Amino acid sequence: MTSALNHISSGFASSDAKVTKHPDCEGNLIFYRDSLAIERWKLLLSLLPASGLFHSAEWIGLLRSAYKLRFVVAELREREKVLAAVLMAHPYPRWISDRLTALPFSDFCPPLEAEPGAAIALLGKLAQSGYSSRVEVRGACGARPWQVSRTFMHWEVDCEIFRRGMNKVLGTAFRREVKRGQEEGLTVESGSSAAFFERFYRLQLQTRQRLGLPSQSRQFFQQVHRWFGTRNLGEVWLAQRNGIDHAGVVLLFEKDVLHFKWGARSSEMAGGANHLLHWHIIENHWNRYQRFDLGRSGNANDGLSRWKRHIGGRASELAYSYLPTAPSVSNSEELSGIAQGISKLWRRLPLPVTELVGTRLYRFLG
Repeated sequence: MTSALNHISSGFASSDAKVTKHPDCEGNLIFYRDSLAIERWKLLLSLLPASGLFHSAEWIGLLRSAYKLRFVVAELREREKVLAAVLMAHPYPRWISDRLTALPFSDFCPPLEAEPGAAIALLGKLAQSGYSSRVEVRGACGARPWQVSRTFMHWEVDCEIFRRGMNKVLGTAFRREVKRGQEEGLTVESGSSAAFFERFYRLQLQTRQRLGLPSQSRQFFQQVHRWFGTRNLGEVWLAQRNGIDHAGVVLLFEKDVLHFKWGARSSEMAGGANHLLHWHIIENHWNRYQRFDLGRSGNANDGLSRWKRHIGGRASELAYSYLPTAPSVSNSEELSGIAQGISKLWRRLPLPVTELVGTRLYRFLG
């Protein structure tokens, strides 16, 4: 591993001249920007351990295509050895926000490290560098002067529990709802075509309006189809009746982990639709993966946490680190004041209006 890391460091010797022109070198902390950052990250990604979905080339390609993000890689070196690196991004144009985030529109994207403790050292150097006036790193706990927020939990299911008996995990109440969905005449289907992603998008519009929040755009889900659906890395599952979709889930595949990435439901969802949908997904995939990643939930969102626990999820604390200070509100599930008032108004707007306005606003909410 060490020799390989040394090799990629020396392999970028000529590129480092481009880096220092910015100037983007702070002692042994080096910054790469824009297309150079993407190329550098691809090399680091193949060598630094413990990467995941939100570090992947496909996820980066999705965010770059859908939101025109500008990327920055901060890399900590000791002589020619790479110790740790973090991928960050900011919106384009830069005046929209000066915050660098690792990574926007992602549950978490902590630094990758070649050895224990290197990521913390990288965050320390990043704080000292003054490279950006505002920085957010999701999934990492930085030491002072970083301010750490713990408003989210990350949920996962160890698929081994299903091997010991699916009915023991999805108990009597869950199976009762599955039966109810069947009695309602619902059927479940899945696919990775553009048409399936379009159907999910229509459901997502309804879901986000009901929550009082803007939705991702149609273009975003077209890009999800491009980067994941066409590469056998993602699919859509839908519960429908008589040609009307009632509930949907977008799944993304990563090595031994299945990500339940987005979920949506109709404003008039039939009883048992969500349970029936998840029953089929779990039954189809539990023996193909080691873990199900159920994403995050806010600490105050008892309903969502209860649902994730209901399908076998276990929670772990998800730390977000901020410079110079943590925001007063970092969770759209816990709005207050003016933001809460706008959210209530949003719920009352006609769906076409939320689609027209909201899909243009969402890019600023990452």
